[in-house]
Amino acid sequence: MLREADEARDAGKWTEAAELYAAFLELKPEADGIWIQRGNMLKEAGRHDDALAAFDRAIALKPDNADAFLMKGHLFKVMGNLDACEVAYRQAFVLNSEDRTAFRELRALGASLDADTFAAAAGNLAARGEQVLMDLSDIFKFLKDHATVSGIQRVQLHLSESIIRAGGDTFRLSYLDEVTRAYYTIAAETVLDLSAALRRQPVDHGEIRSIIARAEQGAEVYVPRAGDVVFVAGAFWMLPDSANVYQALKRAGVRIAVYIYDIIPITHPEFCAPELVARFSRCLFHFIRLADVIFTISEFSAVDLKRYCAERGIPLAPVRPVKLAHQLDSGESSAGRASPAVKSLLDRPFVLFVSTIEARKNHNYLFQIWQKLLERHPRDQVPELVFVGRPGWRVKDLMGSFASRNHLDGKLHILSNVSDADLSLLYRAAQFSAFPSFVEGWGLPIGESLAFGTPCIASTTSSMPEVGGDLVDYVDPYNVTGGLELVEELLFTPGALDARRARIANEFRPVIWPQVADEMRTRFAEVLARTAPYDAPDKTGSDLVARLAAGAQIDFEESALEPRIDRMRELAEADFVFDDKWIWDELQVKWLTGSQADLAFRLPDGAAAAGNVVPVALELQFRKPGAEGNRLVFRSGGAEVGRMDIKTGTILAVCGAEVDAQGVVRLGLSIEGVMPRDDRLRPILMAVRSIGVGSPVAAQSLVVMEQRIRLVRPKLER
Repeated sequence: MLREADEARDAGKWTEAAELYAAFLELKPEADGIWIQRGNMLKEAGRHDDALAAFDRAIALKPDNADAFLMKGHLFKVMGNLDACEVAYRQAFVLNSEDRTAFRELRALGASLDADTFAAAAGNLAARGEQVLMDLSDIFKFLKDHATVSGIQRVQLHLSESIIRAGGDTFRLSYLDEVTRAYYTIAAETVLDLSAALRRQPVDHGEIRSIIARAEQGAEVYVPRAGDVVFVAGAFWMLPDSANVYQALKRAGVRIAVYIYDIIPITHPEFCAPELVARFSRCLFHFIRLADVIFTISEFSAVDLKRYCAERGIPLAPVRPVKLAHQLDSGESSAGRASPAVKSLLDRPFVLFVSTIEARKNHNYLFQIWQKLLERHPRDQVPELVFVGRPGWRVKDLMGSFASRNHLDGKLHILSNVSDADLSLLYRAAQFSAFPSFVEGWGLPIGESLAFGTPCIASTTSSMPEVGGDLVDYVDPYNVTGGLELVEELLFTPGALDARRARIANEFRPVIWPQVADEMRTRFAEVLARTAPYDAPDKTGSDLVARLAAGAQIDFEESALEPRIDRMRELAEADFVFDDKWIWDELQVKWLTGSQADLAFRLPDGAAAAGNVVPVALELQFRKPGAEGNRLVFRSGGAEVGRMDIKTGTILAVCGAEVDAQGVVRLGLSIEGVMPRDDRLRPILMAVRSIGVGSPVAAQSLVVMEQRIRLVRPKLER
């Protein structure tokens, strides 16, 4: 009978197959798998109610059958009930998170899985050892738009490649998907393939994008496990709205480690775009709160970070420098395969400056020196000046100066998107390199130049002496006259460059990336073993509850351009009022994905006692409600404190939220009715544009208002 049913199924005879499965189930009614088969046939035959009953019978027989929930989700999708569909897929994922099908269906629905879902899924996984997940999110984001990497992405690729080649099962590669806001683990070969593609000449951006696409297609969703460590090794500020995802990881017992390159946007904001200053400082404050371990790329960056935080009373996790390498691992390179622009320079004397063209890097310093050289020496005795890097922020005037001097009458060459292979040729062929930056966290081009045996001039400021030691000629980046004298010495004093090359060859011992990887592996072994200085208790989710003062007024709208660092710190703190169910739009306004959320924060110690009520003002924005209408319900202390019908637009709502026994102010929000969905099928209806906090009062004083919404009115136009 079962064989005949399967044959009818394979032949597409849905009704016949359903009846044959029904006959089988009369004999063996406990066969949960056959109830699923019958449900599938009924679904295909269009008998949706009967199919739903069959799936429910299978679930009743075996409540942990992930396949039954998966098939039930498929049925609800056919029926157009996306809310029920999402619930079914979510349960299928919880029961069997190692099957990608349910998660991919949730992705297609635009679902954002919260910490509770992952916590439930983790309970169904087999135990394994603690792991370190190297977060390569910004590499994936960056290489989708660029064919070459900047310094930070270069560091991550070299570091992760060296760790992979060293072997072992402690480290895994991962990335954070911006759409589903979930972590994925990817094959180790991804980094090896990316590194190889970036070393080829010419670089094929299509190949790079293809490697990333394959990695994403084969990625496995990461279910957080207590004891694991997520290592954010790159530009953490490139994903500014991810703080609550990391916060959710910590609630699951995952520890966070971060690699901080520098804090220049905070200490030297004049060198950075305002939006970078705002985004970087906000994200830095996030990670200062989140991190269990902080690594820096230099002693200077470690000292700078600790000094800045100490001056402001900001507590820090243990900080440990792990210095970068001097090596540019460019693979095979030859002049015959060089790009035309590079090949044209290799048979001429030139001086090399490798860096993004921006104010902080001080390109104008060399430009002025070369102008003086051309005034004081015959043109044919002045070498070419080669800038390798993309134009960055606020260089329109500088680029205009270059153009007005006809690029030093052809002596100045600006090369962008240079491959590693071409860059190695330039390093080898240069008379010397220069790096007169005002401030750095490390200074990769200094070490790379020395690794190729090429003399270097660098600034004496910040971290740069750590890179070159006493094998580099140092200059004051503000003193052009001193720099001119040194350049003239190198160019026109017989034997000056040869002597420096000889000393580099005899004394320089380059640190290579495998050595950096070995040190990082050692540091993480200490982290996983919880040995000093990483033997403090892990931070928990309760440690990360936001701290807001009575009277605080946080306006999220357009806070991405907030210029005041102290205010940005307050904004960063307020971001933790929200959990991972919220996503940010381009104005940093918080949108709820789903129909329920809890807002939570603390007042300063001693400011409120348990049972007190704190007035909370929320500026709420609503999209168009569902066809049957929606209602917003406010809850606190286990009780409903108010409700309202949702209408399109913006309102200001003020209600009382109770302080619980742990001193946390909690306000629950829930939306009743069928949720509308956006163009990504995400259930999104409500946003919080701002939050205000009043002074705590005794609950008795609010009896008159019964803790209900005190004020609901249209928001006045500014």
